[in-house]
Amino acid sequence: MCNVSQMVEDAMKSNRIPWDDSVWEHKCFVLTDAADEWCHPEIPFPPPCDSACKCRKDRGMLLYLKRRNITNIITARPWKLANLSMSDTLTRMFEISGVTNYETLAENVINVLAEKDGISKNDQQCKCIDFLKKIKAQSLHNLITLPAVCVQLVHQFYVGRFTEGSLYCAIYINMLDMHIAKGLQKLQIKEFDTEETCFEEITQTFGIETTEYLRGNWSLVRSASVLAFKTLTDSNKESSLVFSENTITNHMTKTKLDYLLQTGIITRKKALALSSRKNVPYMFVHKTIQEFLASLYIAMNQTDIADILNVIQSVYCDADSILDIGQLLIFTCGMCAPAAERMSQHIMDVITSAFEIENKLHSISEQAIDLVSTTYLAQQIVLDGFIERVANKQPCLQLTLSHVALKNLKNEKIKENDALKTLIDMNVSNIISLDTGFPYSAQQESSYCVQEIISQSRETYCPICGLIAGSV
Repeated sequence: MCNVSQMVEDAMKSNRIPWDDSVWEHKCFVLTDAADEWCHPEIPFPPPCDSACKCRKDRGMLLYLKRRNITNIITARPWKLANLSMSDTLTRMFEISGVTNYETLAENVINVLAEKDGISKNDQQCKCIDFLKKIKAQSLHNLITLPAVCVQLVHQFYVGRFTEGSLYCAIYINMLDMHIAKGLQKLQIKEFDTEETCFEEITQTFGIETTEYLRGNWSLVRSASVLAFKTLTDSNKESSLVFSENTITNHMTKTKLDYLLQTGIITRKKALALSSRKNVPYMFVHKTIQEFLASLYIAMNQTDIADILNVIQSVYCDADSILDIGQLLIFTCGMCAPAAERMSQHIMDVITSAFEIENKLHSISEQAIDLVSTTYLAQQIVLDGFIERVANKQPCLQLTLSHVALKNLKNEKIKENDALKTLIDMNVSNIISLDTGFPYSAQQESSYCVQEIISQSRETYCPICGLIAGSV
């Protein structure tokens, strides 16, 4: 069986739970536990006429439900034991737990590192306070909530790599460098690469202060970036995060794959002893690492930007998926201004198209309400991208911001506030929608900004799609 909807239906019926197709009309989660360990039934391709299988040639993952109201969740279990019998969990309550307090995690990591160096408890506490202050000062709370990234950030801080002004690109360059150093140490060799390194290519992407191990193993990083981009833009999105060895060896040699496994940049699930499956699933250590490497690919292939962006635009082409390229845009703002400009334009174009569809319906649907939050999140992505560009001293970046969400500006951080004002000034004659989110009398500065936007964007501003929450 390779169809999730059929699996759910059969499981419900086998547990004597009343079943009706109307179930699919409600908003719901479909949780496929350890779907990356699933193996497709042995059916010839193309399947026989009487077969229920609708899969394409790549049968690496299950056929998921394609509905706006259904969220598919895949969980991975790297710790699963071969002899562990799994009972039915479909009808049980479950709780997704993660890092409930990232400060505690950061403190624990610092304590482990400090104890190895014989540092006193008092100094350990001071280091933890300094780390959290730096995170707050540089507005990196969204990164530190990711456990894998939190540990990396703490380690960078502890060894002195996490410097003032470090933002996304600088942090992830250091992460890659540390991963490569780890792999070299594991194998006790000086370098992975035997290929000649193109120093000019590195300096164009990062400048001359590129970290040591990254610079010495550039062809390995280049191969990883190709894989990251190709998988992230796979039209079969279920294969974009978890993929087979055949997918990897289409873009690099088996030797390079083995090296990347040693570094930990790519991870592989251990094949279960009782499993007859041929393909063992692979993935990047974290999606943000995959996105950073994909941005590297864009920056290293600027002569092919038109083709690269066409691929991105064809895969991420609707309001449901457009925010998925948010982190990719932020990284690209720090590395490749021309591509970042076109990506921001695409994000805004997709949101504008969604507004136009809703306007034709002349009703306030759930999708229209969702668009309100989408515009705010899209603005935050563009804002973070603009700040990343400044931190990386990229050339003047003309990012597009067609849909503006104004909160009470006094509550925003100064850096974000200034960046937002700059973005609005750059786009003021092209703004299409506006969400004030505050009463008119709340703040003179914000209300003046609203009046300025409306007066200068008369050609493009749409009062029907304009999401004006306060009275203007």
